[in-house]
Amino acid sequence: AQEQQQQQAQEQQQQQQQQQQQQQQQQQQQQQEQQQQQQQQEQQQQQPQEQQQQQQAQEQQQQQAQEQQQQQQQQQQQQQQQQQQQQQQQQQQQQQQQQQQQQQQQQQQQQQQQQQQQQQQQQQQQQQHQQQLLLQQQQHQQQQQQQQQMEGSPDDGEANLAKMICLSVGSRLYFPMFPLVHNLPNPSDPQIISALAPVLGPERCTERCLPIVERLAVDQIFYVRKEAATAVGSLAVSVGLDVVVNRLLPLYATFTQDGIWHVRRSCVLALPLLCAVLPDDLREHTAVQSVETFREDVSRSVRNTLGEVIGEVIAKFLPRGWETTREPGKVCLGREILFWGGGKTICGVARDASIGDVVNVVIETGKMERSITSIVPDALLRFFLAMATNTGPGNLLKLEPDRAIICAYNFPAVALTAGAGRWDSHLKDTYLTLTKDYQIKVRRTFAYSLHEIARIVGPEKTERDLVQIFALYLMDMDEVKQGVLEHLSDFLGCLAPSSRNEYVPILAEVWDGVLNNWRLRDILAAQLGPLCLLFEAEKVVEQILPLACRACVDGVASVRETGVTC
Repeated sequence: AQEQQQQQAQEQQQQQQQQQQQQQQQQQQQQQEQQQQQQQQEQQQQQPQEQQQQQQAQEQQQQQAQEQQQQQQQQQQQQQQQQQQQQQQQQQQQQQQQQQQQQQQQQQQQQQQQQQQQQQQQQQQQQQHQQQLLLQQQQHQQQQQQQQQMEGSPDDGEANLAKMICLSVGSRLYFPMFPLVHNLPNPSDPQIISALAPVLGPERCTERCLPIVERLAVDQIFYVRKEAATAVGSLAVSVGLDVVVNRLLPLYATFTQDGIWHVRRSCVLALPLLCAVLPDDLREHTAVQSVETFREDVSRSVRNTLGEVIGEVIAKFLPRGWETTREPGKVCLGREILFWGGGKTICGVARDASIGDVVNVVIETGKMERSITSIVPDALLRFFLAMATNTGPGNLLKLEPDRAIICAYNFPAVALTAGAGRWDSHLKDTYLTLTKDYQIKVRRTFAYSLHEIARIVGPEKTERDLVQIFALYLMDMDEVKQGVLEHLSDFLGCLAPSSRNEYVPILAEVWDGVLNNWRLRDILAAQLGPLCLLFEAEKVVEQILPLACRACVDGVASVRETGVTC
């Protein structure tokens, strides 16, 4: 019975537990239902919000669509505008092309007209040249006929023979033999007169020589007149100014119009001597008139000779004070400029015992901007520059390589006479062009005179225009480089002290560049001593002294000797 009771109690407990479980399940179901109701309520609440969001999204889409439409419309409008602009540009380009074509056609027509005119001018020149040749031939034939007529007289034949003998030996005769020459039949040796004029003095030249030259000016034999024209220049430097103006100038004018080119060429050679003694107004008139006459001469030899002496003619316009003696102990212009035609003049910069004094004088000279910039006639300067560039009116100076060499020799004298004031306006472009000429002998000539040009133009223009040529020549052929190295201290001395110090470090590079040429090392070693006077002691010790030491241990004895003595 107890067991049954226990079982019943257990069953009751189980039933109670089941009931509790059922109650819990019911509660859970109720909670779930409540949650579902809450979710439904929340969903019901969310549906209007979603609808609103959908409406807003639709409205945004509509706005975006409208904006896209507007953008498309704007793009279409822009495309239309671009198309219109392109069409306008194409039309403008077509118009420009048409205009260019018209201009080209006009230019071609003008060129054709110019070519036709040039051809006509050339034909006219050729015709004139042929006419002149015919005239010369006729004159030559007339002279031959006259000579043949003159040869019929035995006395005249002896006189001509005497002239030929005197011309062949005249350069070897001296003053004691002048009476013998004077006693020859028809004494006519202008070459002897040219040689003896400096010895005879003004009075004897005027009384005895000048009448002979005046008589020979109308001689029938052209080579006699040629030597007489040469004697005009020799007599001009020996007689007084009145005689030159009143008697020699008319005689010179007569010779310039001679029909034989040999005589006119002698006039060209006599022009520098005449310009040396004439006063300023007559000098300018005579030089300009002669250059204008001879530059268009039909004879190429006359034109070439004028190109050779034009530098010497321009140098004659230097003031008298620029030509001084070269006696020791006096301030002198110690540079002798040689001219292509054989003449020479003393010009340059005052020098003293030390190079430092020369540098100071050079710098002061460059700052002065001398007042002689207007003394050279423009006609002479233009002819010289036209000869250098082979351009200009009536260009009879065609491409001849020797022209550049002549200009290179004469350029220092022309620059000195024209002055630093005309460097930028007249001389610089021509000089910079010629210094880069393809011919080595032209660049070599400019390399030897680079320091002279630097002294003339002054420190500022040297640093601006000439330093580039200096650096270029240091990298050029050995022949050109030698000219720069021989005057290295002179050129650096023309620079301002502040600029000069910048070029000290390149000395070592220059030495390394001439290791294969002992002669250039010898020249550079000889420049080390003068270079020491241009720089401060620190620069000398740091840069120049090591080069002197390298020279002292060089493999060539001559370089070592120069290094020891520098």
